[in-house]
Amino acid sequence: MLLELSGDARDRPAGYDGALRMLHWSTALLIGVNVALGLYSSTLARASAWRQVVLGYHKSFGLLLIVITLLRLGRRLYAPVPPAPAQSKPWEIVAARLGHGLLYAVLLAMPLSGVLWAEGGAREVSFFNLFTLPQVISQQPGAPFTQQPYYKLGKFLHENVFQWALYAALALHMAGVFKHQILDGNRRFLSRMWGWPAR
Repeated sequence: MLLELSGDARDRPAGYDGALRMLHWSTALLIGVNVALGLYSSTLARASAWRQVVLGYHKSFGLLLIVITLLRLGRRLYAPVPPAPAQSKPWEIVAARLGHGLLYAVLLAMPLSGVLWAEGGAREVSFFNLFTLPQVISQQPGAPFTQQPYYKLGKFLHENVFQWALYAALALHMAGVFKHQILDGNRRFLSRMWGWPAR
């Protein structure tokens, strides 16, 4: 929403097209659901069968998030997007680009680190039980799964790096929306992504 691409603002649409709006809100929904599933799974006993069900959905939604993010990036290459608000300062435009780039990167890195975590411990990664990703991560013979190097790396990246990077990127994104919509009084800002006229 906050990203401006190059080009003449006069040739840009007033809002995002239907495909980008759908992908944007699908991403938001998936992030909310998957964060909730991940936090919920951490409260369940490791040996619990229900925990494995919850984690199965968590992994599946993570893989779906990769697909949707790639579709968003692909769509952005072809779909014209609205220009930055007229009152935007140059540093705000640069910050918006960097923040949006960070968000896209984390949306890919977060689930990929989860795959590394799972496969590093020889744990199955299934997509809604329709198919299973091939096991491509090598295992260290004789070591328990919790001591496997790629398991530990994936766990560290997923829980201690990309999780917090995601929260930071989302906070910056929402701060930009709040700044333009509320502080600057630009009542048309959110309507660009909602898809209906501002009041």
